[in-house]
Amino acid sequence: MKKMNEIIDTFRKCVVQIATPYSGGTGFILFNEGLIVTNYHVVKNCEEVVVNGREFEKTTAKVVFIDPHLDVAFIESPVPATEGPILSEKEVNEGDTVLAIGHPLGLKYTSTSGIISKTERDYNGIKYFQIDAAINPGNSGGPLINTYGEIIGMNTFIIRDAESLSFSLPFTYIKECLESYSSLKGSVAIRCRSCRLTQKKEDISGDFCNNCGFRFDKDDIHTRPFKPEGIVAKIESMIKDSGFDPELSRGGPMFWEFSNDDLWIKISYVQATKFIVLDAPITTVPKERIGEFFEFALRENFKLTDLVFSLKNNELMLSALTFEDDFHEDVELKKLKDLMTSAAKHRKDLKINFDAEPILDTID
Repeated sequence: MKKMNEIIDTFRKCVVQIATPYSGGTGFILFNEGLIVTNYHVVKNCEEVVVNGREFEKTTAKVVFIDPHLDVAFIESPVPATEGPILSEKEVNEGDTVLAIGHPLGLKYTSTSGIISKTERDYNGIKYFQIDAAINPGNSGGPLINTYGEIIGMNTFIIRDAESLSFSLPFTYIKECLESYSSLKGSVAIRCRSCRLTQKKEDISGDFCNNCGFRFDKDDIHTRPFKPEGIVAKIESMIKDSGFDPELSRGGPMFWEFSNDDLWIKISYVQATKFIVLDAPITTVPKERIGEFFEFALRENFKLTDLVFSLKNNELMLSALTFEDDFHEDVELKKLKDLMTSAAKHRKDLKINFDAEPILDTID
């Protein structure tokens, strides 16, 4: 058995963040297979998704296999095959200690521990592990790990309004999908919900399974190319004009983030209020001279135009806010560029003057 902190550190290199214009979640690299494993509902409607991990720069990667029944998908891994965490061969028992790792609610690389509450919880004919480790939106597709540092399942869903009631797809189903896809590896494939045959998408005619005649769901067969419109198109145009790739910046529905060595920008559109929020995480509150630190931030607020410092827990943020009806691309582009310039400057100044650590956009 391994210590939990050792397991967490080991999995840093294989747990990845996945984002699409429609959804967001987690995946894990099976290095020996050259594939990222995740839930199908995380990548649904997409030919490619944005993946971000410790071992590579944020990039797009192709979805190569889906099993809508088991809610499993494989994505081409952007890193070469090598040694890494593996799927377990060990028996799983009720009461076993487990660790769930993922990127819940936009919080990168978060781990929670718990136990296996039940080893065979039947749902739609699939026997899931029921666990009491906390699972939240964004955790979908992340690995469930035993005390030996082996992957025993994929965290799949929670029952809303039920405290600590989470479910993980057992490793046996993932192995079944790997075996089913092995002969078609390199192609884009789908597994039939009915006869369970895996076949190339390009060989399917009329949306019907070539083996049993089952009619595939159109959303499973045909991807839905994302075409930004309205305020989304305006935001992505602004991101492009600021020098960043809007496609790689997509972090999920109505959310974008991009960074370099000097800054980290997060943009969100809040549909309920029609506000566009631009946030730049600056630094954490220093351990010493805290009073002077806050005085500095308050004084800077009087100098800034269209930007404001705020505190979120122990993180100092520099932000800008715009109402959708007031959005003018040239004005907002200038505001974004001012935010980027000011954020980079204040990160450096606060590090020099207060030894305050800059907040980095890192998968760690």
